[in-house]
Amino acid sequence: MTVQFITVPKGEELAVLPRREWEALVSAAEDAQDLAEGRAIAAAWRAGEIEAFPGELVSALVNGANPVRQFRQFRGVSQADLAARAGLSASYLSQIENGTREGTGLTLSRIATALNIDLELLVWDHASRTSD
Repeated sequence: MTVQFITVPKGEELAVLPRREWEALVSAAEDAQDLAEGRAIAAAWRAGEIEAFPGELVSALVNGANPVRQFRQFRGVSQADLAARAGLSASYLSQIENGTREGTGLTLSRIATALNIDLELLVWDHASRTSD
């Protein structure tokens, strides 16, 4: 590494290095941060603090599939069982899954609780997330 130290008139010492070396340092720091975050996520997953979902489920959601239906099927629960657990009629749940009704916040909260998932997973706007 080619670095030059200079002292400015106020006494502060600065390090000067070629731009390509600066960019390599920044890239290495970003890689180290990404690795640390990945390790933290893996540790939380192993400890049972977070749940991971299969790529097929995530792809279906990103492509606009109904999240209630996708998570119900992922959990291996029938419509009748989920409706009973959430205190809903089976026909109302079917309408939510088919998109003919949206479901109130309270209804979606009950469904999320019955599926043991965060409410955010049922109400997120996939269109806004795909533009990141």
